[in-house]
Amino acid sequence: MDACNTYCTEQKFLLEFMVDVAKEYALFTVDPEGRITSWNIGAERLLGYSASEVLQHHFALVFSHEDRANARPQKALVCAFTYGRCAETEYRLRKDGSRFLADMIITQLPARDTHNPQNNVHHGYAVVLRDATEMMGVLDSFRQSEEQLHLVMEQAQHIEEQRSQLLELNKEKDEILGIAAHDLKNPLMAINLSLYLLKTHWNTLPPQKIMAQIDTIDNTVDRMREIISNLLNINAIESGNITLMPEVLSATELVELVIDQYQMRAQSKNISLYFQMTDHCLYADRSATLQVVENLVSNAVKYSPHGNNVWIAVTGRDLATGDKHLLNGLAPRTTGWTQISVRDEGPGLSKDDMTKLFTKYTRLSAKPTAGEHSTGLGLSIVKKLVEAMHGRIWCESAYGSGATFTLELPAAEPISEAALFHI
Repeated sequence: MDACNTYCTEQKFLLEFMVDVAKEYALFTVDPEGRITSWNIGAERLLGYSASEVLQHHFALVFSHEDRANARPQKALVCAFTYGRCAETEYRLRKDGSRFLADMIITQLPARDTHNPQNNVHHGYAVVLRDATEMMGVLDSFRQSEEQLHLVMEQAQHIEEQRSQLLELNKEKDEILGIAAHDLKNPLMAINLSLYLLKTHWNTLPPQKIMAQIDTIDNTVDRMREIISNLLNINAIESGNITLMPEVLSATELVELVIDQYQMRAQSKNISLYFQMTDHCLYADRSATLQVVENLVSNAVKYSPHGNNVWIAVTGRDLATGDKHLLNGLAPRTTGWTQISVRDEGPGLSKDDMTKLFTKYTRLSAKPTAGEHSTGLGLSIVKKLVEAMHGRIWCESAYGSGATFTLELPAAEPISEAALFHI
């Protein structure tokens, strides 16, 4: 017992010394019931009470009235007794009634008997209080700085996105200028040359030569019209200034119109067009669908070597469960899918070609087989038009083995009703 008393006396002296030295912290001890047994200078400065005012008073006096009503002081002691330590950051009360944010740590103080551990008894608690207002201000400043940094990073990302968009727009501008400078300049030169020959040799040229020059001018004007039309189409689609009018159409009728249009061009290259006719209807805009099918057939003829074949087929596909969301707003007019496929025996597409097939201003590795013209816009326009009509388009190809383009649009039973939708 003497050893225990000696130890307790030493620990009490050490604690009182530490308590008096630590002036920046409120350090005090309480007995097991919570009555204050020691009070340092730091506690006087922080809380406003002198030692004589608080000794033997319950330490609940530093808690707010709400906390006392909710037995928070007692709960804190129970926590320290159960776990040996209790830490919390809450508002505490000074003598003058002002509140301040404080870090509070309550630690259990056992009386240890190293020789007889069974003699250990509960001796009370040490309480440490620190004004956390300044630290919270620092943390608030840090949070504000962090929020500002996050905002700056978002702005930087937005600026980078805008910069990328500007670079892309500048690239498109260069592409358009390239088309204007090259693809429109050359046809104008051809027209100018044909007109010069007609003007200077009109009286000496035989009729067939005159008609040949007129045909050259006519074909060149068509080519320029196609270039300008493609540029205007892609701009109208991307700016949302195009209106599509879906209606029930005969796929067979549309394909036959396109075949009639390209029959002479195919014959000039000794290319045979084969059409597998089946009776299927689709629900789409007539003009846009014709433009898409024309592009696919035109490309097949354009890139096929002389003497080859092009196959066009119309088929149907039932509406799968996973497809229903693609036709929102079209039911009950739609009953599934109508597919129009165009297969050629051209050079096919490389893996690199397949990755950029439907992008704007893209020139693929395959070249037209009779010097035909290409702006690199056709398939990008096709894809946008098809998607605007709730459809899909894809290509299957192996390099050196031709290509098959498949257009898939909503199928429908014959009805007369039409509706407007915008892109």
